[in-house]
Amino acid sequence: MVNKIKKQAGDKTGPVTHMTKCYIMGERNKKIIILKVAEKLFANNGYEGTSIRDIAREGSFNTALISYYFGSKEKLLASIFVYRLERQDQLFTAYWDKKDPLERLSSINAFYVDEFFEKRSFFVLMNQVQAFPGKYVTVKEICNELQSKINQVFSEAVEAGQQQGILREEINVPLMVAVIFGSISKIVFFRCLIFNNPDTSIKYEADIKDAVNTTLRAVVAGLILP
Repeated sequence: MVNKIKKQAGDKTGPVTHMTKCYIMGERNKKIIILKVAEKLFANNGYEGTSIRDIAREGSFNTALISYYFGSKEKLLASIFVYRLERQDQLFTAYWDKKDPLERLSSINAFYVDEFFEKRSFFVLMNQVQAFPGKYVTVKEICNELQSKINQVFSEAVEAGQQQGILREEINVPLMVAVIFGSISKIVFFRCLIFNNPDTSIKYEADIKDAVNTTLRAVVAGLILP
């Protein structure tokens, strides 16, 4: 699905060759700048409340450049999700190679804590998209594909742990994933209220991340057979 969407969303770089590598890197950097500006505005103002002109004005580039790379605002939205989720595929490959099921569970939890903290605008946008039934169908297909992969990673880790006699049998993986991800997102988006502290400094955020990771390790530990 992601490769299909990349083609539909205006992936104009084509196959990589030695002669075109530098050119393609430059083109990709331009596209990434546009994607990040659009992501921020979509998250802050809503998809419907943001125009191509708004994005061009914010990023100080021409509207024609956006049309050249993405074709339309809808394809631009899809491209944001493709760009952000490309890293997920690399992640899944890496964690499928981890043999220890507890290490796999803890590692993917830690990865997503970092992702939520570092890419707030993207996850705000994802929540907005999923809140409207019948709209943003293409993007929702990408999100559903991601959710299936996440569930698969957790399921394989849990099954491996159960086969080794480490983890409990009565584990509902989709519910476990929903609880973990829901907890991370709530802490990230409402941390000032939850911890009654308006501090958003890098040090304070690092302390919160450590606390969240410690709590999630305790959640994983709770899955272990006594």
